[in-house]
Amino acid sequence: MPEECIGGTFEELFNHLLEKKLISMALYRLRNAVGNQNSFVYTNPEFDTIISHRDRVFVLGRELPEDIQGD
Repeated sequence: MPEECIGGTFEELFNHLLEKKLISMALYRLRNAVGNQNSFVYTNPEFDTIISHRDRVFVLGRELPEDIQGD
């Protein structure tokens, strides 16, 4: 997850990754990302969804740039 997108909206994340030729399709919300008890996949999130530091994003693209690869 790009650090600059944490605390922003899914729309901001979507546009940020679109500039890198990646399509954001879903969020993987780890346990306690937003007070949730279990991890879950949130497909097609609303654009005003706030991104947590515990979120991961599913993307579609040809190559994943090194500067946004996670651990």
